[in-house]
Amino acid sequence: MKKLFFIAAIAGAALVSCTKNELAPSVTEHQEITFATPVVGTPTKVDLVSIYPDTQSFGVFALYYTANFNGFASGVNYMNNVEVAKVAPAGEDPDGGWTAAGYYWPKTSGSTLTFAAYSPYMSTGVSHSATGITFEDYTVGASADVDLLFSNRAYNKTKADQTGDTQDNNKYYGVDIVFNHALSAILFQAKAADKLVGNTGVTPNYEFVITKIEVLNADSKGTFSQKLVDATDGSTPATPVASTTDWSTSVDVDYTAYSGAGITVNSTAPVSAYDNPAGKADLILLPQSLADVKVKVTYNLRHSNMEAGRYITGNVAEANLSYDPEGTADDVTSWLRGKRYIYTLTLDLDQIYFSPEMTGWTDVTVAGSQIL
Repeated sequence: MKKLFFIAAIAGAALVSCTKNELAPSVTEHQEITFATPVVGTPTKVDLVSIYPDTQSFGVFALYYTANFNGFASGVNYMNNVEVAKVAPAGEDPDGGWTAAGYYWPKTSGSTLTFAAYSPYMSTGVSHSATGITFEDYTVGASADVDLLFSNRAYNKTKADQTGDTQDNNKYYGVDIVFNHALSAILFQAKAADKLVGNTGVTPNYEFVITKIEVLNADSKGTFSQKLVDATDGSTPATPVASTTDWSTSVDVDYTAYSGAGITVNSTAPVSAYDNPAGKADLILLPQSLADVKVKVTYNLRHSNMEAGRYITGNVAEANLSYDPEGTADDVTSWLRGKRYIYTLTLDLDQIYFSPEMTGWTDVTVAGSQIL
């Protein structure tokens, strides 16, 4: 499994609790609330994990209504940041195995529950309101490999929605949960400039060995708002389009995308830091403006005429990540949630030029000419 879903310690503010009345769950026979295997949505140009891992718990909010959802304010808290985990017995159908122990479907005829979820589970720093899920003062750790998710709202769910054997709750499919990425994924790959590659098509003139790739001055702390519009008929857009206002961010930090023995770059074909060496995942960072964000590459360099194994070491190059040399519409000045940004770094050299000058002859008069 990729490291995207590893649990990390997350610094956050105290939970913003709701002031709405709490409704105690009704504990009666075989009505436990279960969840179907969650799905991670795959927005355009994103290629991250879409199968939710069995080992990762998530948090759930649920609102109770005597009929259907008719606005956040008219609901009653039924589940308030409750941890849900995979607990299906070995050998059982995995669907419906995601449960929050002790929570059961209401018995009132015609009543419904509307759900919202997020991952990974946190005891503080997250809340649910009319505008959806909010993450308060979320901090991206030094490893930058934790994928933060929030769900579409699941409206007007009832026990009858659960498909399966009503006498055996383990066979229920459970409430559908579709997660969305709240953060941005960053991937680097590199290639050599055309003019540095040999004309023979076999031996390059130059070889670069990248030993480190860093992202400098990236914001590490932020607050996210899902920005739902609280309709009264359950027609609220589940996932508003990503925008630069989803997150407010601060606190500049440097992150290491790669550090190791070396990524060899000796052709115009891009080499990915993700594939070589294998096992290094994308950076998962806050969506943010790139006005001050830079990439720093440390590399060793050799010419094909140099003795085998000899390199000029410790070379360093920096570039702005918001740079677009042609000023086209492809210019990326901000990272948005749910997007994976693939940067191709073209490694080039500053050619050495000479500006020769010649001083004039200086006359020297030799005294005492001798006549032979």
